[in-house]
Amino acid sequence: MKKTLLSLLATLLALTFFATAACTDPGKTSTGDTGDTGNTGDTNNTGDAGDTLLTLTADEWADAFKTENFSNFTYEISMSMSSEDLSEEQTSVWKVDGNKLSEEIFDPSGTSDEASDRYYYEKAEEGYSMYEQENGEWTKSPLDQTTSPLEDIMVYVLVAEGAYSSVAFDAEKGRYFADSYLSEKDPLFGELTQLTVRFENKKLSSLSYTAVSEGMTIRYSGTFSDYGTTSVTLPQVPEIPQKMTKQEWLAAFDEENFKNYTGKTITDAPPSPITYTVMRYVTDGDVTLLHYQTDSNRNTYYEVTPDGSFIYEQQDGVWTKEIYDSYVIDNTLRETIAASYDQAVFNAETNEYVFTDFNVTALDNYLFTFNSVTVSFADGKLAEITCYRDFGNGITNTHIYSDYGTTSVTLPQVGA
Repeated sequence: MKKTLLSLLATLLALTFFATAACTDPGKTSTGDTGDTGNTGDTNNTGDAGDTLLTLTADEWADAFKTENFSNFTYEISMSMSSEDLSEEQTSVWKVDGNKLSEEIFDPSGTSDEASDRYYYEKAEEGYSMYEQENGEWTKSPLDQTTSPLEDIMVYVLVAEGAYSSVAFDAEKGRYFADSYLSEKDPLFGELTQLTVRFENKKLSSLSYTAVSEGMTIRYSGTFSDYGTTSVTLPQVPEIPQKMTKQEWLAAFDEENFKNYTGKTITDAPPSPITYTVMRYVTDGDVTLLHYQTDSNRNTYYEVTPDGSFIYEQQDGVWTKEIYDSYVIDNTLRETIAASYDQAVFNAETNEYVFTDFNVTALDNYLFTFNSVTVSFADGKLAEITCYRDFGNGITNTHIYSDYGTTSVTLPQVGA
């Protein structure tokens, strides 16, 4: 489960309630170390940032803290919490790009430039989802909340929203400063000390302060940049397989698919060696061509036309063509599976469909009972059927279907 220092801080703040807040003068204004007595109101003051506007009017200050400013920006935050018994520190970088957010958490020691943890968030109509890595693979899960994950973090920023009348502008350092400020935004924060605020072009650029209560010290520092230009790219999440509808199932077994395809059958029947056959099947109009090969060097072609069926074989290295009236392909396994959608058990982990104790009656009326039949699909087409029979040492037949629409068969030249 994700657990950050910021979430811990929020919990502790709610518990401690900053008891010292009640005894702080909310009207206190401090010059800090600047010698200033209050806001200059000089909106032409550029401080040490060239043409960058640093000072703001009261309305401009309020505008800089409005929510709409934070719909696209980058926010780097460092926070520490310490007491006699506790010392925690965390640095993180948030990027906001409309409904997409990213959060990177870094080692506060600065020994590595790489984030130790990285999370992404996305808003949809039903609420926010979080992306996180598990075993090197990205996953996506709902957060069961409709508010932005950054909302709890932005409270550390908005505590200074009402500080305009309590800070003094330091022209030399280009900052607003107050030795002490009692936040009116949220009493949980109580008195903030060493409050420092900077702006660039009427937008918040940095904010820092310290808060102390009942022996606990919280130090906050945040920088804000890339307003309007921040980009977040969500990670690719492997799709979770979903069970096919019956309509999709039947479409995968549509006989139109099998007018042009390649089929390979692998048979494993220990202790015999594994054998295979390959069949390339092409139907064009009323003509069907079939090329049949096996690992026992059988290499045969069939041609089925309105005028009859023919077989092409090699004899002494020369191709011959003869009439072959017994041409037939037994597709009863495929056809029986096609009609058994309701009996299939879908395995989402393997994206396969499983049948147990599955009966198939072949064209010769021989009944095959398979202990298990596993079926898989790819791109809406039948990809593989694996049948297992507990016969002898066990027999496994794997039927692989491929090259739909791209299979070709060229008949050999007779006499060559």
